[in-house]
Amino acid sequence: MRRKRRERKKKKKIRQEEIHPKYIAQRFRLFSKYDQGISLSDHESWYSVLPEKIASHVASRCSCDVIVDAFAGAGGSCIQFATTCKYVIAIENVNSRLMDAKHNAEIYNVAHKIDFILGDAFQIVRSFTGKVDAIFVAPPWGGPNYENGGFFDFGRFQYQLGDLVDFALQVTPNVAISLPRTSSPREIASAVPQGQTFQVEYNYLNAKCKTITVYLGNLAHHGENASADALSNTAC
Repeated sequence: MRRKRRERKKKKKIRQEEIHPKYIAQRFRLFSKYDQGISLSDHESWYSVLPEKIASHVASRCSCDVIVDAFAGAGGSCIQFATTCKYVIAIENVNSRLMDAKHNAEIYNVAHKIDFILGDAFQIVRSFTGKVDAIFVAPPWGGPNYENGGFFDFGRFQYQLGDLVDFALQVTPNVAISLPRTSSPREIASAVPQGQTFQVEYNYLNAKCKTITVYLGNLAHHGENASADALSNTAC
């Protein structure tokens, strides 16, 4: 029994040398307060967290009273939402990641504005239908494994894009979805219900496209006289 417990502990907390070097090199882009004790307990947390400047930009677009972060991971996005929204509901189905999110939010002094919930977002968010102002959807997409050239293949993953859009719209019409930077514009457009207003934004950091964010509902238009085309490329 003791041996099993030790094995679980080692598996839970990975060492930096086990992470792809490019993510280690960018650790302060992921969390500017990384050296203050930020915790990222597994590979998926490293690969899935949005760079802080991009998360901050998305949070500014999603400013509202109550927002749901449906796939909170280690907390990179919900921390930023807590700076622009009055209340954040952060859902994560892996306990170690949820504990990381809470710990990291405490480092940023925003944990008191976030409700951390362990469980399956697809089940939990149903209870928030019509009760929240916006929802952010950023499931793990496989880290460096998907960067093999060409458009991202949603068919290889658990989460189909159309299903994610439908899932989010059941909660609120105001949706932001974070996608791999190689996502096909045609596939994005086909996943959005006909007649639904949406905007595709390419998020750049240091002149490199890092992610794509799709906004729906009231989040699709931001700023005075702004059009979707005007905001299609955003430097963070």
